[in-house]
Amino acid sequence: MKTTSFVFSIFSSLFFFSSCETIWPYERVDPECPVVLSISPTGARFGEVVTITGENFYLNDKTAYEVLINNTPIPEGNIIEIDTGSQILRFSVPIGQQDGSVEVRLKNHGDICNVIGNQPSPTIFTYYYTAANVIKFGIGTPNQNACGENCFNYPTGIDVDNSGNVYVCDKVNQVIRKFSSSGNQLEIIGKLQPFAPDCNQSPIFSKQDARFANPLDVEVDASGDIFVAEEYSSVIRRVNSSIGVSVVTGICFEPGSENGSCLTARLNVPYSIAKGSNIIYAIDNNKIRMIDVATPCSQVTSMTLSNRSLNAPIAIAYSLARTNSGPLYVVDQIERKIKSVNASGKVDDLVVSGNSLNEPISIDLDNRGNIFIADKGKHQILVLYTNGELILFSGTGEKNYLDNVTGLDAKFNTPSGIAYFEQGETKVLYISDTENHLIRKVEVL
Repeated sequence: MKTTSFVFSIFSSLFFFSSCETIWPYERVDPECPVVLSISPTGARFGEVVTITGENFYLNDKTAYEVLINNTPIPEGNIIEIDTGSQILRFSVPIGQQDGSVEVRLKNHGDICNVIGNQPSPTIFTYYYTAANVIKFGIGTPNQNACGENCFNYPTGIDVDNSGNVYVCDKVNQVIRKFSSSGNQLEIIGKLQPFAPDCNQSPIFSKQDARFANPLDVEVDASGDIFVAEEYSSVIRRVNSSIGVSVVTGICFEPGSENGSCLTARLNVPYSIAKGSNIIYAIDNNKIRMIDVATPCSQVTSMTLSNRSLNAPIAIAYSLARTNSGPLYVVDQIERKIKSVNASGKVDDLVVSGNSLNEPISIDLDNRGNIFIADKGKHQILVLYTNGELILFSGTGEKNYLDNVTGLDAKFNTPSGIAYFEQGETKVLYISDTENHLIRKVEVL
């Protein structure tokens, strides 16, 4: 009996120590929490593999750990492996992943690690978009522009309202076209015509009778009012569903640069517009013009830049419309740069790495502050991410047309307008493929 008890005691002790060694990290009162030292790469698309290098990775059991990005666990199945010898953990990027700091936690000790803190400094991951299928949107036939109501003739500016409806400046057809998110044409604003504009200050035209003069850009506000910047008439007009089409500011066919009341101020060529709260920002005369569009329009001024002037601005976007904070962003065509302009008028070049721009012509922002860029010289769409990386999103770079292919295989011909839309799980990019006389739609993953 004593011998049996002794043997049993030894066996029990061995089992106890063996078990403790296996589950030890789970049962320590004050475990050494996993530490993230670095990640590589620091940005990736969904499905790509990221390697975390760290410390205190004790268990060769990937199910014992969770990876959090922006304080949210990624799916357990996305953790590929953990190597305690090399102190690395690999995971594949989930689709639609958020940006944010990366953490690794022991599942049963996350509360302690939260209190102690499990990394010396934040290691930030940036999610890079993938362009899914690129398809033709709405009307039109590639490279055909002589079919009136049924096709585009050099589409340029484009915008999306809060319901997902799409508005397009059909420049040479002299109209604004409205489409549902599924591509059905809902409305044509203005007369389809050869160039025969009429934009007197006082008349208010019906949406069917208005005559535009090369509409370059369009912006839709939260109330549904549509603002149109016109190249040849040197005006900005408002389309109101109840009232009709009227001039907001500028004097028809009398270009100039004078500020003042909306009735007397002059514009030259308002290339691009962006709307903030009761303000339209317009690129005009190498300046940022600010138009107070509260009803009725009251004043036109030029933004005072505090540290330097703009060289050759061509496009503008306003982050407030997407993120409720932040500066204006401006495309400088000659310098081939994207610049930020804060509320005090300070101009800064955005730091860019990984790629270059050729002829950037249009920009729009997502809800995270990343900037989509249409580069008509490269015939491509790129994204400038908040980490400063400029990454190709869509287009081979060949000036041509190729549809129903994944984003990197698509071909464009002088893309000149861009609009991003996000609602719930839906993320879509619309592109004015100007010299293909089409609008292209890309699902953003």
